[in-house]
Amino acid sequence: MTNSSIASLKYTEIPSREEQKNVMLCLHGYGSNKEDFVRLVPYMQETLKHTTFIVPNAPFQCHDDLMSSSPLNSHMWFPLKIDETGVNIISMDSISKASDILMEFIMFVQNKYEVTTEQIVLLGFSQGAILSLHNCLYHNKTYMGVISHSGAFYSYEPFAKAKINNTQNILLLHGKIDYIVPFELFEHTVNFLEKYDVKYNFYIRDDMGHYIEEDTLDKVINFVKTNQDKNK
Repeated sequence: MTNSSIASLKYTEIPSREEQKNVMLCLHGYGSNKEDFVRLVPYMQETLKHTTFIVPNAPFQCHDDLMSSSPLNSHMWFPLKIDETGVNIISMDSISKASDILMEFIMFVQNKYEVTTEQIVLLGFSQGAILSLHNCLYHNKTYMGVISHSGAFYSYEPFAKAKINNTQNILLLHGKIDYIVPFELFEHTVNFLEKYDVKYNFYIRDDMGHYIEEDTLDKVINFVKTNQDKNK
């Protein structure tokens, strides 16, 4: 395991256990840090032995009105605000800026690990999932797979008129009692993907809130393994 920094992102690298065939980028949620995913990697690598895992911290320290305090190890990909009704307000400009940072990091990963984007999997949780979906649908790069866990796709003008990349292979994982990213946003995401003929699979748990369960992690593993085998 190696800790490094590039493109304004500090990250941990967990090398593949056997010959590398692909790379997974794990993007954490709001107010979290890379360690939340780092501790899940050993479980995933029991099956995904040919996968190198790259787990970055989001570039910005939390400092906005969703947090009463901002621990040094609390990070965000983009700021959130709450309106007078208690609804989270997300700036599309902020998501786009975060996406630019992520694209720079992905280019670094391609060069360092000698992979194409078709050998890269994006796994995002919550805010990391929002960023992953934005990145794959609004850029012309095709990934081996994109996994949104407890996330959603936000589309507002003028972005909704942009050309959508429908070549992606997407897995959506969501809980019906998720009150952070409500299930209605999962349904909105599905409707959007179907409208633009984007290939996707999904898994819903009736009793899951805003967190990762062992069976959803198994869905991640199976999704990556299936796509890895297709690329043999």
